[in-house]
Amino acid sequence: MVKETTSIEVRFTDVDSQNHVNHTAIIEWIAHARVRLIDGKIKQYDHGQWKNNDEEPELDHVLVNLDINFHKEVLYPGIVEISGRVLNVGSKSVTTEFFVYSKNDLSAEAQCTNVFFRTSDKKSVNIPDQLKDILMNKNGGNMVTKQIRMVQPNTND
Repeated sequence: MVKETTSIEVRFTDVDSQNHVNHTAIIEWIAHARVRLIDGKIKQYDHGQWKNNDEEPELDHVLVNLDINFHKEVLYPGIVEISGRVLNVGSKSVTTEFFVYSKNDLSAEAQCTNVFFRTSDKKSVNIPDQLKDILMNKNGGNMVTKQIRMVQPNTND
């Protein structure tokens, strides 16, 4: 399985006075992983017909639904791993799922739906077949797992 790892320092603003990570920080981590997952796959797509006069891609995506369940608190300091994958590709949308682990315990899980649109007029569009194949990894390769490592800065230096 192909993996990517991103290290992110837990910010002081992510926690409350009891060192619990606020749920909004977890949502931000999932958003970061979601965008990296989808954008990483879009970069593999030849935009050809989807370029405007400035040669900028006209195909983009926007979050339309986020369903998240919190299972266990995340404490500061610590390491959080977020695994994500494409769950389903429809005619105009892609559904992804993410699992947030802290100390090997499932802390949260989410499903996100993104709709693809043309940037020039903001209208939803059908996902091109080639991009669908890339999103579902039908052209070889494995499902991508995104891991975001939340690390406490070493204060012992």
